[in-house]
Amino acid sequence: MNKFKLLTITALGISLTLNPTITDANDDFHDSVQDVNSIQNLEIVPLSLANARASLSKNGTSLIASASIATSSSVRAIFVLQKKVGASWSNISYSTSLYNNRPRYSFEPSSKGTYRIRLQYSIGSKSDNVISNYVIY
Repeated sequence: MNKFKLLTITALGISLTLNPTITDANDDFHDSVQDVNSIQNLEIVPLSLANARASLSKNGTSLIASASIATSSSVRAIFVLQKKVGASWSNISYSTSLYNNRPRYSFEPSSKGTYRIRLQYSIGSKSDNVISNYVIY
């Protein structure tokens, strides 16, 4: 019986000694799970696909749209000619699809007004827009 009591007391002592360590390990695990869950809930903010610029210039009766898209990937670009109507911009005309990094396109506006270009470009399955300066025609 004496050996049994000693073994029980020893086992109880080991259990009491390990209990804070197990509790700390469980707390650390719980904190780690919360950290992982908070990382999974982060909002991912997409960056622009490429360093792209668009510009619009007047050349006689034409408006010339040009762009520079800094990427080594294949690019599909479309220029959208927009005219200012009141406080907003209205789509007037579209270019054909252009497949290069330095697209240019000429528009012939039918009336006077303030115009700008919205460059829509795609790289693979991702797309983005860039707005040019405005020109008074």
